[in-house]
Amino acid sequence: MGEFYYWNGASSKILFEKRLSRILEEFLNNRVSFLKRKESSKEKNKNLFRKIKIKKNFGKRKLIKMREILTQERKEKKSTRNKIIIGIILVVIMAFSTLAYAFFSNPQTENRVKYNGITFSLGENRLWNFKTKIGSFATQYNPLETKNITVPVTLTINNYAGRPLYILSNGEAAQTEILGNLNGVYLKWQAGCIQGYEAECDENAPVKNCSLDNVIILREANSTSITQEGSCVFISSPVEESGLAGDAFIFKILGI
Repeated sequence: MGEFYYWNGASSKILFEKRLSRILEEFLNNRVSFLKRKESSKEKNKNLFRKIKIKKNFGKRKLIKMREILTQERKEKKSTRNKIIIGIILVVIMAFSTLAYAFFSNPQTENRVKYNGITFSLGENRLWNFKTKIGSFATQYNPLETKNITVPVTLTINNYAGRPLYILSNGEAAQTEILGNLNGVYLKWQAGCIQGYEAECDENAPVKNCSLDNVIILREANSTSITQEGSCVFISSPVEESGLAGDAFIFKILGI
């Protein structure tokens, strides 16, 4: 009986030790597993943190990139706006310059007229002064004012150069205009007459021939007209338009 109990006691001890060893082993295994899980959890947390950090950094970079894009867009918009403003200013300046040029250089002003390449300037004497290749002239009217008067005359200034000029007139303003502007062109001038007009001529006026002599006949009429017969030119007009008709004749023979 004593050996049996001893054996039982020894067996129980062995079983106890085995059980204790198993428990310790399980504890150690569990501990190791716990530590591994903990370590794995830490690693996962670290990875998650890294991902979050990466995402955060990516977000920051994306935000910075977006800000850079927005900044660039703003710069481009600002640059475009500035270019448009500058363009508008330049257009306004050019338009103003064109208008100013047109205004200040416009040949058709109150005291300045340009006609057929010739500039007419209104002087203090209220006469329109102009120059041609032949010389300087001064008329009471300018070509724009006489353009409605038809002058079917084929004679030119050369037909009067160096030759006597005969005038049949009653003192019309046209006589002053013609003689004043042709002075220095004709050789001399004097009162003249032609056949059929003896009643209107001075008693001492020589009768001239329209085929040979330069004669200008000035007459008062209800309307203005200018005609030519040979070397004779007939200028008829109301008294108030006599100077206008005379200037129209001058412009014609000067080729203006």
